[in-house]
Amino acid sequence: MGTFLDVRNAVMETFQAVFPDMPVYGEEPEETLGSPYLYVRLPEGTHTQEMGRRFRRENSVAVRYKPSGSQPNGDMYAMAEQLAAVLHQISLSGRPLAGRDMRFEIAEDVLLFSVTYQFVAALQAPEDPAMQQLDHMEGIK
Repeated sequence: MGTFLDVRNAVMETFQAVFPDMPVYGEEPEETLGSPYLYVRLPEGTHTQEMGRRFRRENSVAVRYKPSGSQPNGDMYAMAEQLAAVLHQISLSGRPLAGRDMRFEIAEDVLLFSVTYQFVAALQAPEDPAMQQLDHMEGIK
């Protein structure tokens, strides 16, 4: 079963493969940190039971991009395009997971990008306790 944190880690691994020279953070970076960088967080998620041990999970992933350079607006629009292409599909536990409902906003000199991932998860069946001991006697009456 994929966890909420597995989705965040899959997004971070994708970024590290595509942007090897850019720092990628899963925790809030310090304000004094140099730019550019990517910060990934999960603002919300749902876990809904469908049937028995089967659940539908939906994760919203928020990415904050801090640009650098002399043309930060152009850099942020270009990064929004790259993020849409990169996050279109990620790999979760070796299986492809499609992103949907992608949105971006530029506010306070940073790019805020969001995407939603939805997948089905199943809990493992509980192990039934083994029988301890059985006394058995055979005979004719």
